[in-house]
This record gives sequence, structure tokens and C-alpha cells, in this order.
Amino acid sequence: LHYHEFPLPQEALELCADYPVELVGYWHDVGHAEVQARLGYVDKRAWLDTNKERTLGCHLHDVDGLGDHRAPGNGDVEWDYIAEGLPAGALRVFEINQRQPDEDVAGAIAFLRERGVVD
Repeated sequence: LHYHEFPLPQEALELCADYPVELVGYWHDVGHAEVQARLGYVDKRAWLDTNKERTLGCHLHDVDGLGDHRAPGNGDVEWDYIAEGLPAGALRVFEINQRQPDEDVAGAIAFLRERGVVD
């Protein structure tokens, strides 16, 4: 990750402000928001709180320490704020490291369903 290249939540909103909501939006990345929060850069909830109206979708992956791109359920992300903060129509896409065990990846949908992140 190149943390210096990430805008802050308010800056992401400002970057989109001049464009119609239906044309330009925000894509949330659970792991990147989590790692930034763990490093003390920004509150992980601020991304969705600030950009909810423009949130088009989300990269779903878990984090263990500072290691991201783990299959959901194989880290320690608090998924409740994702379930609450993602708009119902936002796309949900896995972004999982190819070295994750097949059984961990296979269990990810059920794990996220139990937490209300996916239907």
C-alpha cells in the first residue's frame, strides 16, 4: 500500500463533488481502511460515513495485524460497521490473496452472510 497516495475521506468526497452521483462514486476497500485506521491515519468508519451517498461498491477482505487481502473470517475486521455502512445497492467484490487456502475462501460468503454484509 502507498498510504501517501490515499485521499482522506473528506478529500474523496470533494474529488467526486463536481460530478453527478450517477457517474462518479466512491469504492470502499475494507482492508485498506482497516490498515489505515490501525496505523492511526483515519477512523475506518469515516470512509463510509462521509462517502455513503457515493459508495458504488466495496472490496471485501479481512486483515490480520497489518496483513490484508485475507479471506473474510480469517482476520479481525469488525464487520458490523461494514454491514451497517454499505448501501444496499453497493456491489460487493472479494479481493483475496491467491495464497489463501481454498477452504477459507469457500467459507467467506457464509461468514459475511452471517454478519449481514452480503445477502
